[in-house]
Amino acid sequence: MSKTENFTQQELKRSLFLITAAVIFGKIFYVTINGAPFTGFLRELGANDLLYSIIAATPYLGGVLQIFASYALEKTGKRKMMFLISGYIHRLIWIPIVLIPVIIPKENKNVALMIITILIIIYSIVNSVVNISYNSWMGDIVPASQKGSFFGKRTAISAITGIIAGVAFGKYLDNITSLVSFAIVFTIASIFGALDASCFIGVKEPPMTPIEKNSSFISMLIEPFKNSNYLKLIIFISCWNFGFNFSIPFLNIYMIEQLKIDYFTISIFQQLLAGITTVFFINKIGLLSDKYGTKPILRLCCYSVCILPLMWCIATPSSYIAVMSVSFLLFGLFSQGIVILSNNFSIWLAPEKNRSMYLANYSIITTLSSGIAYICAGAFMEASKTIIYKLNNAIFGSQVFNNFHILFAVSSLLMICSIIFVLPSVYDKDEKKFSIFNRQ
Repeated sequence: MSKTENFTQQELKRSLFLITAAVIFGKIFYVTINGAPFTGFLRELGANDLLYSIIAATPYLGGVLQIFASYALEKTGKRKMMFLISGYIHRLIWIPIVLIPVIIPKENKNVALMIITILIIIYSIVNSVVNISYNSWMGDIVPASQKGSFFGKRTAISAITGIIAGVAFGKYLDNITSLVSFAIVFTIASIFGALDASCFIGVKEPPMTPIEKNSSFISMLIEPFKNSNYLKLIIFISCWNFGFNFSIPFLNIYMIEQLKIDYFTISIFQQLLAGITTVFFINKIGLLSDKYGTKPILRLCCYSVCILPLMWCIATPSSYIAVMSVSFLLFGLFSQGIVILSNNFSIWLAPEKNRSMYLANYSIITTLSSGIAYICAGAFMEASKTIIYKLNNAIFGSQVFNNFHILFAVSSLLMICSIIFVLPSVYDKDEKKFSIFNRQ
């Protein structure tokens, strides 16, 4: 039985429209806090590789608290209210984060970094509430038969917005690189983030499937782990996230400090080129998943992303344009495909009853693996920096062998292992035989 059967057709269309419209504002927010501007902001404050990775990992590690948010959600059923309250805090907290280093003198930068870290921890806590309430909500309002195409179109619109916002912010930061300029960019992004949350005020909320009144926190907590197939999905995504995020947090640093690429050019790669393939092809990924099942298309996307860190290794300061252009064209399509497909898998593989607790367990473990990968990568980069640089061996043109190359190679290997050894165990009831060479 559909949760939206009591909605009029107009109410459902309006809700889906608002969910799609929200991503226009939300992308401006996320392209700032998750992109090169955030990396540049922390480096401007003097954060080394290890401290940078710890701060960048904080939002992932904060996901552990999702389990408590899920319990409150299941007990109260007020996911719209929880989403809106946490959503506004989640977006607007970045205004004090970027204003603190402007207010506190440079000689007290360690104090500023400590306060910023505390605020990012708060950000990560409310982010847990945002994610769990959003995913549970979307699982009930978006028709399962349209999930691939709907989120594919939404991602394409998001990419168009990201192109415009990323290029504009990148050009601005190249011209005026200071803590004040970062504060201006992040404040604008926070306001757009609040507008994103505001769109959901008009989205209808279907009733949640009620839980048993005598259900305890512990029984709800362990229930998802009794579902062997869902547990296998969690294990695969966790392994994949660890491999993927072993290199991703240092890609921006690699481009800025090793390849000497300016913010504007980085925005061209990350937003324009990646956005082009997302806009024109991501909906195809969604349609293919609706037709052939999530698993085979997810496998295709994962294999395509595995090769990207190896491509970054051959880029040099004097000849990076071709390599990075191709890699980001592929990245824009297949990495976004993984995000959509893994998210859809986690939502619709979970039963309606107690779904938010399933999603909480999924999110806790998979995001924790990402956070651990960040910290492990940061520790490796900091520990290996002086040792590897002493080798001073030139490899590709003017590029000197360094710890970034080892980081990227290990990342690719870990991702390949997760696909070969873990993904096959996940069962997808909708899976059909798929080949890129023979499609009907």
